[in-house]
Amino acid sequence: MNKLIYLDNASSTPCDQRIIKGILLFFSKNYANPSNITNTLGIDANTAISLARNKVAKLFNCLPQNIIWTSGATESNNIALQGVFKKYKKLNQKSKYHIITSSIEHKSVLETLKSLQDVDISFIKPDSDGITHLKDIENCINENTFLISIMMANNELGVLNDIEVIGKICQKRNILFHSDATQAIGKLPIDLNKLNIDLLSFSGHKIYAPKGVGALYIKDPSIISPLYYGGGQEWGYRPGTLNVPGIVGLGIACEIFQSDQNTESLKIRNLRDIFESEIVKLNKNIIINRVKAQRVSNISNVSFPIKKGISIINNINLIACSSGSACDTLDHIPSHVLTEIGKSILEAKNTIRFSLGRFTKIEDIKNAIEYIKEILKIY
Repeated sequence: MNKLIYLDNASSTPCDQRIIKGILLFFSKNYANPSNITNTLGIDANTAISLARNKVAKLFNCLPQNIIWTSGATESNNIALQGVFKKYKKLNQKSKYHIITSSIEHKSVLETLKSLQDVDISFIKPDSDGITHLKDIENCINENTFLISIMMANNELGVLNDIEVIGKICQKRNILFHSDATQAIGKLPIDLNKLNIDLLSFSGHKIYAPKGVGALYIKDPSIISPLYYGGGQEWGYRPGTLNVPGIVGLGIACEIFQSDQNTESLKIRNLRDIFESEIVKLNKNIIINRVKAQRVSNISNVSFPIKKGISIINNINLIACSSGSACDTLDHIPSHVLTEIGKSILEAKNTIRFSLGRFTKIEDIKNAIEYIKEILKIY
């Protein structure tokens, strides 16, 4: 076997051919700026932006004007967290401000919160399954708490938090609620008309749309102040010339998921279950992390036995996978998610996230198992 097996869809997905077909027009024939509606090309581009916004809103069961375009979840998280604090501080002159989050959020949440000045941050440690307990959240709330940020699905373990109940806690205590839904969108239905979420972030490249596009749901525009200034695009919350091909692609991606979500999620879950049942047969010490927890359908987090302190991922060259998140891999540091749930540094370095997707085939699973079997012989 010498062909790369792609099992890294939680990092990024290939662009769906249906999406590519739908966006090519906006690279070549209609390259107009959608903010300029003095010509027909600009009007058509602007219309395409509106249609895409409607498709995203339909998927989330929210109003189109609640959706603003960004470059991805990292920017969405920054706009949400910094923007809410900026507005809240302006309206509420206090000596102390308090935000609650979990210690295993994505770095774009953790680092953004750490950058805020004059704010006390409670970083709740999850249980060994990676779940942030509701009691821990409630126990952290004090009179200065104005925002809670908890991800919908963890990007490394795939485990799901009880977002619906957390939202009710926030509503009851008059606290704003932000959720990073990057790994949840495209895996499970999200009805924002039923969930008490004030801000929700996600990226396009996790759901087969192009890289460099994402969105932020804002329930009430009055809760947030802009971070950037310039043009009036996106009601002033994210000014700048819009990425028309990316936005159109994100709209199509949401439309595809809405029509195929049940069959696609079941197919991917079945493949993941086959992968997990076969990989544990290779060595009695292989562990599927958080296998009993409620998870998204596509992520399998696997810990391999430690051999001489060497990370197995250094030997897996023909499977695209991740040790931790893609961001941690670049930094060459052990996953903060794994160490927070009790893994040692060596265990974390010998843990791999395999993530399946729309285009994963049973042959990919079989070939991956055979390849890992051979690696384990020399590992």
